[in-house]
Amino acid sequence: MTMKTKKLLKLTILFIAITGLLSFSPKSEISKPKPTAKYIFLFIGDGMGINHIMITNEYLKMRGKAPLSFTKFPYFALTSTNCIDTMRITDSAAAGTAIATGYKTKPGVLGMLPTTGEKFISIAEIAKQNNFKVGILSSVGMNHATPAAFYAKQKSRTMYKEIAEDMALSQFDFFAGGGLYAQDEAELAYLLNNLKSNNYELIFKETKFNKNNHSNKKIYYSVHADKIPAYAIPYRIDQKEEDVVLADYVNFGINYLENPNGFFMMAEGGKIDWSSHDNDGATTIQEVIDFDLAVQEALEFYKKHPDETLIIITADHETGGLSHGSREMAYKTDFLNIDNQKMSEEVFTEELNENLNETKQKLVAKNFSLILKEDYFVNVENKKLSSQVTDSLNKSAGIWWTTGAHTGTLIMTYALGVGSEQFNGIIDNTDIIKFIKKSAKINVKQ
Repeated sequence: MTMKTKKLLKLTILFIAITGLLSFSPKSEISKPKPTAKYIFLFIGDGMGINHIMITNEYLKMRGKAPLSFTKFPYFALTSTNCIDTMRITDSAAAGTAIATGYKTKPGVLGMLPTTGEKFISIAEIAKQNNFKVGILSSVGMNHATPAAFYAKQKSRTMYKEIAEDMALSQFDFFAGGGLYAQDEAELAYLLNNLKSNNYELIFKETKFNKNNHSNKKIYYSVHADKIPAYAIPYRIDQKEEDVVLADYVNFGINYLENPNGFFMMAEGGKIDWSSHDNDGATTIQEVIDFDLAVQEALEFYKKHPDETLIIITADHETGGLSHGSREMAYKTDFLNIDNQKMSEEVFTEELNENLNETKQKLVAKNFSLILKEDYFVNVENKKLSSQVTDSLNKSAGIWWTTGAHTGTLIMTYALGVGSEQFNGIIDNTDIIKFIKKSAKINVKQ
């Protein structure tokens, strides 16, 4: 064997040895199973558009506070929300159905196609089939459009009785939030009794939830539930210290739902939409902050289970056409001006209706720090007056609205945890269920 051949043989052996070592490490990595999302949180800020988030963050920054927690999530995607008719602006029923089931439908319709009667299965129902515990939470009525999209199959979102009946039949483990919409006291009594007949324990007064007191029971929990009309959680700007709020419901839900098989939780911040319909800037910003406090409860849970948890933050649509800047203010903004508002437009209207001891001029000065001339109040009914004074604060802050309805603008979806890397670029709201199923490795069981 020549010297040249020996050298070539040594180099070949060395190459084979190095190749073997290099190939060993990746193989061991490849064989390592990918983590599975065992605990899934889906937060829906009803009506929460991009400017709702950005203006709230700017407001928090001006107050020297940390930004909204979910805006720090590592993955996010612009998300389209149109309903079944191409480019048609959606409502919460159609958008909720798209998020929950992956299928588009017509505005006002829940969980089905009204033309064919085809019914869709939601991610909550799929999770239940796969032995996850399921919780549906909201700051508004539990048979309202967005929570209903996860369990109901009805041609109209206004069929509150039938939707509540679907709720009882769902056999989901935990419902928490606002009350039930009903025509009258008799119908509400029927709906609550129907829940009991379907093995739900009704909790109306408890302010601290103890899982040990309610183990192995299905729960309908709302401190606002036994009233007509249905009573939602108060706006953050109007809340009292003793109020049970969405963050509490999320905390209670985690406490109740945690188990070795995992859980799926949907939590809706429903009143971001309501205050945006009113074009009430101060109240809307506070509602986004309130929503984020609920998200922070899930984040605390994530820190304990980072390899098993997926948290998603999204919206069903944008409400109000909220604008960062207005024609009147040009380039000037001062979001701290909203701190002059002491109550929501809705509650201020009630204050004007009920308070006969003070003039409207004094009530506006006290609750909005606005000094208005007496002729401003002539022949203006109270609801209109409330709207005018909130408009004044909106303008001075540099906040404006293009509509009192929904818009078709893209919204944001943020994600953290197992499978969160799927949420990037531009997606459709029907993609969300696909990403969840892939992350949790679950599908419809035949």
